Amino acid sequence: EFDITDAIDGKRVAIKSNGTAKIYYTTDGSEPDAASAIAPSSIRVEKGGTIKARGFLCDGTPVGETMTRTF
Repeated sequence: EFDITDAIDGKRVAIKSNGTAKIYYTTDGSEPDAASAIAPSSIRVEKGGTIKARGFLCDGTPVGETMTRTF
């Protein structure tokens, strides 16, 4: 499991993992997959921007549902 926090200082959001899965994300509206970028501890977002994130195991198996947040 993981969480996408509210914007920090209005420009960055944090993605926190609660498990062993790696979190991958996109900012272009596409569904994240194991080839997407690995989420850093915080991501810069613009007003109106969207982040989609999903956890994947080391073998590429998706874990849980995709989370989507628009700011």
